[in-house]
Amino acid sequence: SSHDRVSTLARFSAGIAAELRGLLAQVGRDVQHFRSQGTHGSTRSLTEDAEDPIEAVKRRLRQVQELVSELAMVGEIDPNEGVAQLDLVDVMRSAARSLAPQIERGGVEVKTVLVPDRPEARVPIRMSPRAVTLIARALLGQAVAATPRGMVVTVTIMAAGVETASLGPRMQIDDGGGSLPATARRAFVALELEPSTFGRPSSIPL
Repeated sequence: SSHDRVSTLARFSAGIAAELRGLLAQVGRDVQHFRSQGTHGSTRSLTEDAEDPIEAVKRRLRQVQELVSELAMVGEIDPNEGVAQLDLVDVMRSAARSLAPQIERGGVEVKTVLVPDRPEARVPIRMSPRAVTLIARALLGQAVAATPRGMVVTVTIMAAGVETASLGPRMQIDDGGGSLPATARRAFVALELEPSTFGRPSSIPL
């Protein structure tokens, strides 16, 4: 219904606004800290574990840019786009390549597992190319952001008929971060709860 569509749009807009306010407020605090250090003649009074204020600002702004890029990609989706024959393995590998800078900065490893495991495996799917590309990037990006440095993100791609003949191709992404209770998942994706409550990154892309 139109009411449901408006409610969804309102939640999405509120989630975006909250995310941007949070990131930009942190930038403001980082800049203020930098100015305060400069006033006292040095920026080197930071403790050994503290992040350099300039690097902190750069990191926050990268997060803002990544969020805006994801929103721009959503805007490029054409609801009338036709479906095409795609390979789910290629889709996920392409998503990993596009997220390579984020993966490197996070210090995580992305491992792909094919089921069944065979050389040159292909898992054909029929979907809208832009839509499936966005879904793959959003899921993998969320997993990378949720995974602590030095840990592994595992992407499992299962061909049609695995386990049960009636099941089609499937993809499962397991991150190395804190678990999200099953009862909170719907509210998490619907932007109805604060992700940091469960130690998770933003759910806006999802």
